[in-house]
Amino acid sequence: MNIRNLLKFAGHGCVWMLFAFGAMFHGDISNLMQANSISQLKHDPIDKFVYPYQKTVDWASYLSLTKQTYDNLSASVFIDPVKYNPQTLGSLENMNSLSDLEINSRMTYSVPYMGNYKYDGQEYAGSHPGVDIKLPFGSPIVAIANGIVTKVKVSEVGFGNHVVIRHNHVHVTDGVPEESIYSTYGHLSDIFVRPGDIVNTGQVFARSGNSGLSTGAHLNFQIEKDTAAWHPYWPFSDTEIYAAGLNFVSGINQKYGFADAIQHTLNPLVFIDQYNDRSVHTMLAIQSTSQPAEPTESTDAQPAEHGETSVEGGTLIDKLTEPIQEFFVAAIESDVDSFELEAHRVNKDRQIPSSTGTSIYNEHEVSFVSENVEVWIPSLMRLGKQYQLNVQSDLLDLRQTPVQLMFNKPVEVVLSTASENLLSYQIKPLTIGSITLEALIEDTISPAIHFDVVSFNDININHELYQEIKLLSTLGFINGDKNHNLELYKEVTAAEAIKMLVLLLEYQGYESEQKYTGSNYSSSDWFNGFVDAALAYGIIESSGWFDVNTPVSLDQFLMWYYKATDKYVSANIKRHLARYIRPYGVNKLFVQQAILDELILVEKLSKQALLRKDLFELIYYLVLE
Repeated sequence: MNIRNLLKFAGHGCVWMLFAFGAMFHGDISNLMQANSISQLKHDPIDKFVYPYQKTVDWASYLSLTKQTYDNLSASVFIDPVKYNPQTLGSLENMNSLSDLEINSRMTYSVPYMGNYKYDGQEYAGSHPGVDIKLPFGSPIVAIANGIVTKVKVSEVGFGNHVVIRHNHVHVTDGVPEESIYSTYGHLSDIFVRPGDIVNTGQVFARSGNSGLSTGAHLNFQIEKDTAAWHPYWPFSDTEIYAAGLNFVSGINQKYGFADAIQHTLNPLVFIDQYNDRSVHTMLAIQSTSQPAEPTESTDAQPAEHGETSVEGGTLIDKLTEPIQEFFVAAIESDVDSFELEAHRVNKDRQIPSSTGTSIYNEHEVSFVSENVEVWIPSLMRLGKQYQLNVQSDLLDLRQTPVQLMFNKPVEVVLSTASENLLSYQIKPLTIGSITLEALIEDTISPAIHFDVVSFNDININHELYQEIKLLSTLGFINGDKNHNLELYKEVTAAEAIKMLVLLLEYQGYESEQKYTGSNYSSSDWFNGFVDAALAYGIIESSGWFDVNTPVSLDQFLMWYYKATDKYVSANIKRHLARYIRPYGVNKLFVQQAILDELILVEKLSKQALLRKDLFELIYYLVLE
């Protein structure tokens, strides 16, 4: 065989080896090859940057158009992009005293760079690493400069549908070599590009939307440095903030991850304006010493994007993130900390304190009260059913006052009636999940009211476990079956118990120290990932004998919980509890500890299999611990 034929044979061999490895590793090789090829792509030099949108509404003149889509608006209502100026930002209170420029600035840039969700327009008052830009649904989104698309993701959590573009050879800081920066565009409705596409300055590549963790149509826009470990960048993960007793909103408001966000991102629109004002070769650093030096919690955050955890480097919980977070992240939008949840158990009160004071949870409704008007609505609804929403005012004649209801997800207004002091609407939610309502009353937008829509046929607002089910469904611990029922009196299977326990451990911030070991179940089984997690947490020792369909008893579940959390369990049997816990045999100390921890009541002890309602109640109190 001559040299040419030998090389040809070797080349064919390499190709077949790649195919073989691709089959073995389910596309990992092709993904790696794609990533490597994208990293080698080049684009034309950058001579300028532009804002990520082409037009916005003149909100000062057309405030009532906040829920209209881009295609339904006439050209006369649009203006050129509003210059981002921290001096014109702020709250929308007392709008009559604001100039048109201030109204347009504050409406357009609802959350500024490093802002918060108090909507006060203050930079560096939170840890939001980008800018939220209010745009009509379907507005064209453009590339801010020449670049290469490195990521396109369609998702209903976190950033939602989003695109990341890498811009090479950018002068960011004087005295520092050119570097790559990344622009991120979140909550899109339509995307017209793929990873590896080269885009040019001002090229339309997507449309704005309301996907993912979003309470209304807007664009989340941010610019990240090459130092960020992942893109899109977010300064904390769900595990961190939940372990700290926070949620997504309160984490941002309390500036969690502030220092990391400052280190790895740029003030995006300020950067664009300053870049264009100077020669590319004399670009001054945007992150300067003029920024407030604020002490903050610096964390070793794992890669996360609005609640998505990186699977690179793959801890077990990272592996479970996708199936878990599809439900779990939905809780963030409804801001659980803004509901006052009170639970009386034995002689001990447990509650999650209110953080904002604007939305108060009780057994029946959530409401917002301002100086002139009160809006209230049931806090839990079932898909497709009709409910009453009321707007009341003692100061306004509501028959003459323009009122517009704005929902972030489809809700049908079936009927409305008006009297002098009361507007009543019959509404029917058309999708499940957390829904946000804002009421535009005259020229004032009320703070957002959040309520939840579930698909449970066998739960109503007067159910004895309404409070427990509301919280657990909001957090994504429970969801209905294919017939939209919870079947509360059905026995809990081992698979269901393991799922609930793994979600609880994730919520409480426990991490597995054991090496991942695959279960014997198929990857297509819904419980497979949870059984894997149970093995890694040490809840079970082998999946070979583990029957996912076996009913689980109270003592068995408590044994799993205390074993996984390594919490203290008293070795001495309390005499006054001895006769109650004796029937539980080897698990009696776990039952005793649960009684001492006030998780269960003596009168509710049973050797029978756990019912779903009992497990939900137990998980509820563990969540509130």
